[in-house]
Amino acid sequence: MCNLQESIIYLLSYILKIKEVHFTNLRKKLLIGLILLILTTNCSNFTSGYHNPVIQHEVKGTSIDFNDFLSQLGSRFNPSHIPYPPYEPQDIDLIDAAYHKSYDRLHMEWWFLEGIFDNGYSTAFTIIILSRERIFSKGDIGSCFFAISLYKDTKLEFSTMVKFPLENLIASQELPLIKMSEGENSFIMEFDNNRSTNDEWIFNVSFKIDDQGTNVTSNLTFTGTTKGYAGQTLGGWYGPILPKADVIGVLTLNNEDIDMNGLGYLEHGWNISFPIWEYGWYFGKIVSDSFCLLWGRMMQTRWNEQGRAAILSKDGSDYININPKNFSFKPTNYKFNNGKLIPTKYIFNITDPDISINVTMETININHFGIASFDCWRYHVLVNGQITYGDTTELIKNKIQIMGFVRFR
Repeated sequence: MCNLQESIIYLLSYILKIKEVHFTNLRKKLLIGLILLILTTNCSNFTSGYHNPVIQHEVKGTSIDFNDFLSQLGSRFNPSHIPYPPYEPQDIDLIDAAYHKSYDRLHMEWWFLEGIFDNGYSTAFTIIILSRERIFSKGDIGSCFFAISLYKDTKLEFSTMVKFPLENLIASQELPLIKMSEGENSFIMEFDNNRSTNDEWIFNVSFKIDDQGTNVTSNLTFTGTTKGYAGQTLGGWYGPILPKADVIGVLTLNNEDIDMNGLGYLEHGWNISFPIWEYGWYFGKIVSDSFCLLWGRMMQTRWNEQGRAAILSKDGSDYININPKNFSFKPTNYKFNNGKLIPTKYIFNITDPDISINVTMETININHFGIASFDCWRYHVLVNGQITYGDTTELIKNKIQIMGFVRFR
């Protein structure tokens, strides 16, 4: 069975690249479910407990045993509420932002970068590492992926995903450093140790992609304006390294230089397991002049919620974890997109001690794409409202921002 598991890693890596082929959505879901069932049954043990990023660094398993897996998988047919563990953000250091090696089980890790620029362009970059430690020999098996989406005036202009062999990955477990290359394609994300300070982390991101005649290169710098954090979720560890960042640089598309100057974001997820027993996640940010609200809503079914989280950050300051009971989130104006009924308007209301947030987000454009068998929608939304913290109130008027919705089933 262990040899079979190693072959499965390659199969699952291949499925991540499937777009429109002979697999139906149902067939892809069943295939991935079977793969994960085999992996979970033979390679996983359930562990829990919060990670202290300052005192001790250890890999925390987030996989489940076979009985727990079947129980949670069956929850999709059970209308009773399954509580989601509360998201408790904690301070992070550079080791938390760095690569986390896989140990004895399927391991998924990602970094996601986003930018909205003054010239009407916006970008989304995703780095995914899917790996597992070998059974009978040293080293890991798996694959790496880099996905890029470039938008102009909220409309998709270019998008592609490139696969890199895991053996071509250069990654540090001490500092954030990710390098991948093969042929004409390459990607580098590194922590700028020379210019960064304890209060201001700087990341340099560069890549070169040749996708069937379309050439894209980029050299961007992300400079954090507020403190990063991370916390444990039902599926692993997740948090923004840079909840809000100033982004500057140049992106070149088919030999045309495009100056990039705007606001960005960098997040990191590790020890992630596939949440195939959940319905889906809503997630995004609400940004004003000096505030950034990171929010998420995790769903057991279309209408039943498992949990929610909202964390408010302020430039040059700390973050505040908002009591989920004081957070109202209302999706509305449902419309069909890619054969699925999804909301196109969202209403936020938060009343927490010293905090008042009232915001409406209305869809401008939606980009649908798939990751494995999961349906993903990236929204460009028009945001209006206000954020109040203490004596400071900042208005948000017709501001374009990005949010997402992913359905696992």
